[in-house]
Amino acid sequence: MAMPRGWPAFLDIDWTWVVGTPQQLGLRPVPFQQIYATSFRYLAGHGIPRTLDDVIDTITSPDLPSEGTHYEVTTIDFMLGRHRVVQDAIGLIRDSWEPRPW
Repeated sequence: MAMPRGWPAFLDIDWTWVVGTPQQLGLRPVPFQQIYATSFRYLAGHGIPRTLDDVIDTITSPDLPSEGTHYEVTTIDFMLGRHRVVQDAIGLIRDSWEPRPW
C-alpha cells in the first residue's frame, strides 16, 4: 500500500482501534485487548481537539464521573396500577459534570 509523500511507512504506524457509538458510553472494558469503545457525544463534549494524540488519550483513558463525588446510585419507588415498582436510578450530587477539556 502506497502512503502519501511525507507519511510514515504503513508498518511504522502505531494503530489505535476504536469503536464509536452514537449515544452510548460503555463503562465496561471491551472483551478484546487494545480495542476501545466510546461515545461520539462524549468526544464532542471535549470541544475541538488540539491533536490526534489528545483524542487517543481521551479514548484510552476516559475522564468519567465518579460515584460518590458526582453521582450516587439510588432507587425510585412508584406505583404502576396496583403494583409497586422499585427501580435503580442515578442521582446527581453536583449540578453538572463535564469531561476535562482538551
